[in-house]
Amino acid sequence: MEKWINCTDGFIEQDIIRFHENVWSKPKSKRVKPQIIGERTVVASVTEILDQEKFTHITVLSCEGDEALAKDTETKRLYKNIIKGNVHRLLWSDETARDSIKG
Repeated sequence: MEKWINCTDGFIEQDIIRFHENVWSKPKSKRVKPQIIGERTVVASVTEILDQEKFTHITVLSCEGDEALAKDTETKRLYKNIIKGNVHRLLWSDETARDSIKG
């Protein structure tokens, strides 16, 4: 059985994370501000973290909700936006191996 834990101390490359994000409308002109049109839950593998001020590269494993992302989509999100999305991570089968990678 999968065990998810709250990611209060952040996440690292190779973690499997689950987070919620808003779905925004695509503005028809530069004068119109985007509006929140829904929400989705993303489960993804973290492939690269440039640093906590920049982008995190992820590969989507599953997505549910409004305008769901396709499986195996490679995308990037701001680290701070992922953390805002009530992020959880999947426990590794060997957490000591994760600790050795984390440094």
